[in-house]
Amino acid sequence: MCIVVVTLLLGVILYQMVITSSQEVLRIRSGLLNDWQLAQRDGKNQTEVLARLNRGLEEANEQIRECETSVATGDPYRWLMKTLPNFYEADPVDLLNYEPPQTSEWQIYPKVPYRGVTFVVSGNAYYQDLGKLLVALENSHPYLRIKRLDLEPKHSADPDDKEDEKLAFRLEFISMLKTNAVLADPVPVPQGFTSKKR
Repeated sequence: MCIVVVTLLLGVILYQMVITSSQEVLRIRSGLLNDWQLAQRDGKNQTEVLARLNRGLEEANEQIRECETSVATGDPYRWLMKTLPNFYEADPVDLLNYEPPQTSEWQIYPKVPYRGVTFVVSGNAYYQDLGKLLVALENSHPYLRIKRLDLEPKHSADPDDKEDEKLAFRLEFISMLKTNAVLADPVPVPQGFTSKKR
């Protein structure tokens, strides 16, 4: 009987000292392992989110660069002289006068590296030829807006002259102008997103 009591007593002591403490260590280590696995999963999720955001940013930058191809750039007068007469639809239109362009601040928020530039062009054309030129201009340059179009009949000295059917026009339109000037309050453009965790 004494051996049974001593064995039970030793079993209880061993259970309390060795097994219970080992179970506690295993529980703590299991919690740490779960925390580590959660952190790994969160890190992987953050990496995937950052990769998706960077891809979206690159796509947006590419779309902006593509859209800027139809915006006036550099010297606005030179841009107008290179752009307008190069339309196939401009061949039958007599572009007689290009007034100096007027630049102004673009009234949009936030501050962007664009300004507004107003062009005024006058000349003579048949109605349908002028219409084709305006359609081609607006279709190829979606960030251009016609502000005003004045039409008057063209009169010549000869009553049988075909030129009497032409119209004298004065066209005023505004376009975005991409400038290379540094803004007074530059808006930081992110080059890519990175994780703060290391």
